[in-house]
Amino acid sequence: METNWILFWRITFDVIEGAIRLQQEITWWEYDDQSGALLYTRRDRTVEDLPYRLVGDATVMRDHVVFRGGYLEARTLDLLAYAQKRLGVHIDLEELSQTLGQGENIAIRADVKLHPIGPVAYPIFYLPQSPADPALAVRLLVDEGGDLTRRVVWTISGQFLGSPGNYHLAHFDGWHAVRVRQDHDTRDGDFYEFLIDGAPMGDGPAAPPTHHFEPTPQTFYIGRTPELPDGLYGEVYHLDFDPNDSCGGCPRRPQPDSPHTNPVG
Repeated sequence: METNWILFWRITFDVIEGAIRLQQEITWWEYDDQSGALLYTRRDRTVEDLPYRLVGDATVMRDHVVFRGGYLEARTLDLLAYAQKRLGVHIDLEELSQTLGQGENIAIRADVKLHPIGPVAYPIFYLPQSPADPALAVRLLVDEGGDLTRRVVWTISGQFLGSPGNYHLAHFDGWHAVRVRQDHDTRDGDFYEFLIDGAPMGDGPAAPPTHHFEPTPQTFYIGRTPELPDGLYGEVYHLDFDPNDSCGGCPRRPQPDSPHTNPVG
């Protein structure tokens, strides 16, 4: 019987009682496709702390980080080497580099507070997909106009997309959840959803659901992108990037006395 392996991973960022928790979660599945019906067996799940450094003006608070022109720089695991060491098996590069591409897929969520310092763009997250091609990268930005109307900007696999709808903060509390996820509809096919605090900002155009990610270590940023190298003016409370939306229903640990709880999703 021939068996195969699938690996899922995601990056999570939180601040717990004044300590940054930046981790990469890895879940290993073995599947059998020779018996007429797919049978999946979860073999292992690990969570590893990722090395990081704060650059520029950044202050760690009890449950978030305040950036005043700063950012966090970190590095992902070497997934091939980690798989070999952890499980004693070799996983083909192709299986690691492609998402499943069925239904729900790419998903990112960032809970942020952006400081109103004028018409600027706010860099939230950046992760290279291939060091050989700078155009292949995950990028999440928020654009702001002079009237404080904001728009989510999303880049992946050479696709540059903006949320069809804008939003405006009418309340003094500027905390909000920025979310982009790829979904599938039997009528419209694969597309991206843009949401702010759960409110839909519209769906992007049709987009292929399969994306290439190098399994070698990649340097990524929270609060910085190549075109905005000076960093973020704002605050980051939580970030979750999941290239397979493999844990869409996972609850987040509630933070006491936080601006909001955002319990699920």
